[in-house]
Amino acid sequence: MLELKRDGQSLTILPETGAALGQWQVQGHEMLRPVANPALRNQKGVAVGAYPLLPYVNRIADGHFAFGGEEHRLVPNMEGCPHPIHGNGWEHEWQVAHRTDSHAILTFDHTPSDDEAGRGNGPMPIGPSCPTSCGRTGCMSPS
Repeated sequence: MLELKRDGQSLTILPETGAALGQWQVQGHEMLRPVANPALRNQKGVAVGAYPLLPYVNRIADGHFAFGGEEHRLVPNMEGCPHPIHGNGWEHEWQVAHRTDSHAILTFDHTPSDDEAGRGNGPMPIGPSCPTSCGRTGCMSPS
């Protein structure tokens, strides 16, 4: 768990829980409403306020799509829902590449093996970084 602080703000980042935001306060006021969602199995019961949605947002209908002339299948990742949701970045631990009291850069590298892709964990490699900082204008993760 990382806690960033600056100018009356604090932000808790949970690299071990998919780089989720656990808490964000401004002058002691909560900006997020963290929720533990038992249907999101990799959240492991941890209450989070937000998490990166990658390599896609929303749902992939019935867990399959075509890309580059090939059909791809994905495994549902939310109990009780047949549609994979919000990618798999939130399902894995992220690495802390850099950190100060008010700034952090987290990274996540995922290249699925043939076995993983065959089990429906996605054909696409992803390697995003998530710079986050707290300052006078707020805590933010620039896109």
